[in-house]
Parts: sequence; C-alpha cells; structure tokens
Amino acid sequence: MSRIGASIYGTEEPVERPVFGAVVLAGGSGTRFGGDTPKQFLSLEGRLIWRRSCDLFLHHGRIAHTVLVLPAGRTEGVSVSGLLTAAGGKTRTRSAENGVRALPEDVTHVAVHDAARPLADAALLDALIDAAAEHGAAVPVCPVASTVRYVREGRLSKAVERDGLHEMQTPQVARRDWLLEAMAGDAEDTDEAGLLMAAGRSVAAVPAPRRNFKVTTPEDLRTAAALLRGGEA
Repeated sequence: MSRIGASIYGTEEPVERPVFGAVVLAGGSGTRFGGDTPKQFLSLEGRLIWRRSCDLFLHHGRIAHTVLVLPAGRTEGVSVSGLLTAAGGKTRTRSAENGVRALPEDVTHVAVHDAARPLADAALLDALIDAAAEHGAAVPVCPVASTVRYVREGRLSKAVERDGLHEMQTPQVARRDWLLEAMAGDAEDTDEAGLLMAAGRSVAAVPAPRRNFKVTTPEDLRTAAALLRGGEA
C-alpha cells in the first residue's frame, strides 16, 4: 500500500508506488472570452476544449483516475468512459479541492489542470509526474519573454526585472495530502503552487513549452486551432 506522512514540516515517509490522478477544472465562467458560452465548452478543431484537456489524462498510462469539475447546470457530453465529475466551488481553490476529494482514495498524487489549456501534451505530463514523485510537487513554468512594465495613471513606469521571471502553467502536480493540507480552512490562491508555498512546501519547476498557453480570448482560440493544424500561429 502507499504510505504518506501526515506532518507538514516534519520528516515524512516517502510515497511507495504512487498512484496519480487528475483534476480538470472546467467550472469557470470564462467572462474575459466574451459571449454566452464559457470558453471551455467551445469547439476546438472538432472537440470541445474541456474534452481535449481531459483526453490528455484519460489516454495517459500513468494517470489512474480523472475528475472533471463542472459549473452548475453544465452537463454537455460528460458521459465519457472513465471520467468522474465534481461540482465547482465559489473559487478556483474550492473547485480544485472538490475535484481532489472526488478522486478514489488510492490516489496519492494529483495533477490539477485548467481545462482552458488544451495543448498540454504527454511529454510535459511525464516530466511533471517524474518530478512530483521525486520532490512531492512540481509545476510547469515558461520564461517571460517580453519586456514587462508597470503602467501608472495611463503612463509607463519602471520595468520589472525579467531575469528569473517565469509564467506559471498547468497541470500542477503534487502529493494529495500536501494539496488538502494547503487547501484547508479559508486558504485561497490563484494556483496550487501558491497554496503549497504558503503552507511551507517546496515546489519543483519543470520547463514547459510556450504552446501550453491558456485560451482566454478569441484570438487564443484561433492560435490553438492553427497549432493543432500544424500551421503558423
């Protein structure tokens, strides 16, 4: 059986024969995209965006169980073999927690993924699984390429030092007990990495491709479609 230590800061036994599960977050309203349909329910080259994200985990040999977290009243096409479902919460953290708790008890590590990142691939997931098995938690990161400046009252201000600055992506993979401890009470953050670090956990950074971007605007959707067709984006 798998063994997981209970202490946050103390010495812990390693997880033996880890079992990986996945939580795909599709409960957001997608208001920045515009329109009446949340972006994760739009079609991308013949498949709904959430389905493309779920298929990564459903077809991956190292993922034992997958949960799709849905908004209230959204049940389109969710009768997928092997796919579990959970209801979304009021915040991203609470939605992720609902998904983690919906996984079977044998799952020791969880990959939490934004449904709106449909271009994540198996190679990245393998690298994250390996890193999480070794370090307890791992997230995909991509170096910031553009110059970043503050804007104050409509005018440019000082630049942000770019050296070492990275964009966070998903899936973010961590031990299940670490995630639940970090999510306890009223803890909130924009991603699992933030929650884990606030709980005193160290998180490994795994280099990720820029193409694993989040579909946020109609232009992003067109770019994702071009990449899937093998064209220039």
